[in-house]
Amino acid sequence: MRKKGPTFLIAGAPRSGTTWLYHLLDRHPEVYMAKPVRPEPKFFLVDELYERGLQHYIDTWFAGSDAHASADIHPQASADDSAPRSPINDR
Repeated sequence: MRKKGPTFLIAGAPRSGTTWLYHLLDRHPEVYMAKPVRPEPKFFLVDELYERGLQHYIDTWFAGSDAHASADIHPQASADDSAPRSPINDR
């Protein structure tokens, strides 16, 4: 049986409370957060990891997941040059 990946992703910014949010959600009995916490799964930000495929991502960071919901947090997503920019940042 193939494991399921995350049911939701949280894209954030460095120093914006994503680690706090991770630990808060991780305490919920029906939410499985990607593990290990360090190093953070940079699957969508690092080409070499992305090229390994979605099943590699699921097998690596969601191996213990049997919860109703599972999630991954990407605090670097907004700092990445390839991430969409917010119009607020262009003022």
